[in-house]
Amino acid sequence: MTVHFQELKHGLDSYNPKTWRHFKDSNHNYSPLIKSMVANGDIIEINKKIAIKAEKLEKDALIVGWKFYDKFQELFDIALETIEQYETLNYSNTGNQYKIKKI
Repeated sequence: MTVHFQELKHGLDSYNPKTWRHFKDSNHNYSPLIKSMVANGDIIEINKKIAIKAEKLEKDALIVGWKFYDKFQELFDIALETIEQYETLNYSNTGNQYKIKKI
């Protein structure tokens, strides 16, 4: 469990968060560690308060990861729209002289 949460934290810290898709099993179900422990009953071996907090923390971390990629896609789309509004013209082989012209 400790390694699992360290990996979730590292993903968030490095701007490469884990999402549900990182935990896809062979049956095409999304089963991160704590969720699978709840499903198979192994969670009963952990203190109840810790288990409840771990389940919530895992879910919250994966939701943050999903929201990160959702916002990243929105920003990417905005950047593409902006780039499409401009065109680079008049590249000179004698130097890097660019002229930006609004289309």
